[in-house]
Amino acid sequence: PIHPAVQAEMDAIMQAHQDARGPSLMDEHRAKKQKEKESAPVGGKKEWKWNREKNLDDGRRVDKDALGMILGGAADNLKTKFQGGFNR
Repeated sequence: PIHPAVQAEMDAIMQAHQDARGPSLMDEHRAKKQKEKESAPVGGKKEWKWNREKNLDDGRRVDKDALGMILGGAADNLKTKFQGGFNR
């Protein structure tokens, strides 16, 4: 029911709009991931070396030494004020 001239004009407008927009974000993301994958070392998996003792405190906002100085002998003082066990 649409006149061929009108259909051709609509197709031209849609094509011009699509050309002006460029690739979608998903297409850009896929291309970026593919590029990273190609430029990755051929050696295979990257090793993730994480050591609990060294890396657990990385980025910690509370300094354990300062906390110990602030609390001081709080644990010992609590034992003098409260009973040490759950026995009745």
